[in-house]
Amino acid sequence: MEGAPPANSLFLAPRRRGRVTTYDVVRALRAAAADRQVAGLVLHVGSVEWGWAKIDEVREAVCEFRDSGKPVYASLTGGGEREYLLCSAADVVAMPPTAVLQLDGLAATATFFRGAFDKIGVRPNFVQVGRFKSAAETYTRTGMSPESREALGAVLDDLYALLLDRVAEGRDLEPDTIAALLDRGPFTAAEARGLGLLDTLLYDAEVDSLALG
Repeated sequence: MEGAPPANSLFLAPRRRGRVTTYDVVRALRAAAADRQVAGLVLHVGSVEWGWAKIDEVREAVCEFRDSGKPVYASLTGGGEREYLLCSAADVVAMPPTAVLQLDGLAATATFFRGAFDKIGVRPNFVQVGRFKSAAETYTRTGMSPESREALGAVLDDLYALLLDRVAEGRDLEPDTIAALLDRGPFTAAEARGLGLLDTLLYDAEVDSLALG
């Protein structure tokens, strides 16, 4: 999932335009779920730079594939919450024994340029049209306004709730259990397996062999 599709990709080839879109991936997964020649799915997941909504949409398509009765294997070679959220839809989640599962919760940062502007004599000129219209704060303030902090906190709360619910469902654990584990992370691959976050410790090629076997 982290790279371009293979040159002979059956489902993605008709729409390949140099860059695979979310629609391409979801469409391919749904087509594969209905194709009798497709026996299962292996996800090789490294670093995922997608936004949360995109990850959840692709994850839902993976769940639909799994619900069709075909097995899904995920080989997680690194990463944290985004990558694990996607992998949690698989029947079997594997990780190399030398890898680290970087689960340690969610955070958000904001950058402000007003202090730099003051030093060079630049005065930003913006009109704010509402309490929660905070886009210009990057240039007009040296820190978050209460309203901006409230809005960002609400976004984080929503994403955190989504992460807990999806992972808990995928791993057959309670959301509170997942929350407690996030507070304890990150984990070595062996620790993650012992805590029920992984099913086995295998390298990519070994996961392919497992799926073929």
